[in-house]
Amino acid sequence: MENELKDEVVELFIESTKEVNLREIQHTLKETLGNINIPVELHRVDKIETSLMGKKMMPIL
Repeated sequence: MENELKDEVVELFIESTKEVNLREIQHTLKETLGNINIPVELHRVDKIETSLMGKKMMPIL
């Protein structure tokens, strides 16, 4: 179980017009989920597209 997430990275896409600090996000995750050590990549985008069904789609970088 210990090595299952060894090569995993959490990609967060945040729809925002202002800058978002990665440390703020990590602090919030730590408060909510406890002490987890998973690398996080933060991507700020102007708009997250939705499909015809109304589902949010992950942006292509």
